[in-house]
Amino acid sequence: MAYFADDPVRFFVDNSLFVHHMPIEQQQALQLEAVGQRFGAMRDAIVPLAVLADAAGVREIGRLEDVAALMFPHQLFKSYSYRLFDELGFPALTEWLSRLTLVDLAAVKGRRFGAIGRWLDALDAETGLALLTSSGTTEALSLIPRGKRESELLRQRSLVEWQSPGAPAPVRAIDHRASMLWLSYADGRSGMLRSAAMLRENYTTPTTRFLPLLPMRASTDWQHYIGRVMAAERLGVPPPRLTPYIQARQEEAVAAQASYDERIRAVLEIVRDELQDAPVHMAGGPLLLHQVATAGLRIGMAPGLPPGSRISTGGGTKGLAAPDGMIGAIKRFGGVDTIYEAYGMTEIGDAFGSCEQGCFHIWPWIVPLVFVEGSGALLPRRGRQAGRAGFFDLTAQTYWGGVVTADLVTVSWGRCPCGRTTPQVVGPIARAASGPGAAGPAGPSRAATAAALEALNRGLV
Repeated sequence: MAYFADDPVRFFVDNSLFVHHMPIEQQQALQLEAVGQRFGAMRDAIVPLAVLADAAGVREIGRLEDVAALMFPHQLFKSYSYRLFDELGFPALTEWLSRLTLVDLAAVKGRRFGAIGRWLDALDAETGLALLTSSGTTEALSLIPRGKRESELLRQRSLVEWQSPGAPAPVRAIDHRASMLWLSYADGRSGMLRSAAMLRENYTTPTTRFLPLLPMRASTDWQHYIGRVMAAERLGVPPPRLTPYIQARQEEAVAAQASYDERIRAVLEIVRDELQDAPVHMAGGPLLLHQVATAGLRIGMAPGLPPGSRISTGGGTKGLAAPDGMIGAIKRFGGVDTIYEAYGMTEIGDAFGSCEQGCFHIWPWIVPLVFVEGSGALLPRRGRQAGRAGFFDLTAQTYWGGVVTADLVTVSWGRCPCGRTTPQVVGPIARAASGPGAAGPAGPSRAATAAALEALNRGLV
C-alpha cells in the first residue's frame, strides 16, 4: 500500500497534481490493495463487520465490488437505544463504541458521567478517540468513532494544495497568509465543528487570525435534547425532562442566538478595520454567507474582503428556499468571481471539492459505490450511475470506513471535462426518503443488516 491510504500526503509527496490525474486503473489497483488490508485488520474485531462478512461468506476481498455486502448503513451510527443518553447510561454507550473501533477505551469503560459533554471530554482526554457526532439536524446524534490518528492526518491533508489547476508538481503547504472568517461556533463535537479546531490551528499565526462568528463551543447535550424534542413532537408524546444542566445549555444557546446580529457587526468591523492587508478565507453555509454578505453590503463593504480572498461553502440550504440574488450578493461582498463548494458528510473524512465544471471530485483514497434505490443492488462502477451513494474511506485505520449514505447522487467514472480522472459526483444531490414505506437497505441484505445491528446493541439495554 506504500502509504497510499495510511498517509496520502506522504504517498503523493512528489506530485500533488497526480492525485486527480492518476489513471483510473491505477487508482482502483491501489484501492483494492488498501481495502483488503483494512478488511484483514478489522474483520473479526469490529462486531457488525464480522456479522456482515459471515452473512456474505466474505473471507477476503478479491474485487472492489466485494465490499458492497460489507457496507454499514448510515443509521448504524445512531442505532443505540436513545434511552442510554436520556438516562446517562454512559457505561453501555462506551461499550457500544468499543464494538466499532480498534481504539482501546479501557480508561473510560464502566465510568459514569453527568452529561454527554463530560463523557466526550473524557474520551478526548483519556483515549485515542476523537469522536464525531452529527450536527443535530435529525432526531438522534450519529456517533462516528474516528481516531485521533485519522484526525491528525486529515489536518495534514488540509494543509496541502491539491485541487488548484495551477498547483505546482510537488506537494506544498497552502499559503496561510490568509485569516479565517468562520461562520459558526468556534468549537464542538460535530464533524463540521471538529474541523473548526483544525482550521484554528492551521490559520492562527503571528500575522493571521481565526475569527469565528460564535466564539464558544456548541453543546452536544443541547443538540441531543433538541433532537429528542423533535422525536417527541413527531410521536405525539411528552418531551424529555429539561434538567438543570440542559436548561443552562439552553440559556447559553438562546443568548448566543440573541447576540447573532451584534456578533456579525463585530466581526465585519474587525475585517474592515484590522484585516485589510492580507487575504481572508470566509467559510460557512450558503444562508449564513448571504446573511453576513448582506450585512456587510449594507454598511458599504463592497467588496468587503481584501484582494486574493476566498469564499467556501457546502451543505446546501437544508431544504430552505435560497433568497433571491443570494450568490450575487455573496460574490459582491467578497469581491470574488468564484465560490468554492464542497460535498461531504460526517462519516467520511475528506469533503469533495468542486472543479471548474461544478463536479465534486472524489479523492482516490475514497471508493464510491452507487446502489439501486429500492432493491439495494450495486450498480456497475463504470460510466455514469444514479442511485443511493455509498463511500469507503480507506484512510479509516481504526474503524470500518464503508458507509451507505442517505444521499441520492449521480457518479461518473469517466474523465471529467476539466481533465481530472477521479470519479465525480455530478448533478443535483437529493435526500432519500426515510420512515415507513422507505426503500430497504442498500448493499448488505435486510436480514444481514438487522443481524449486524442486533449484535452491535446486544446486551446494552
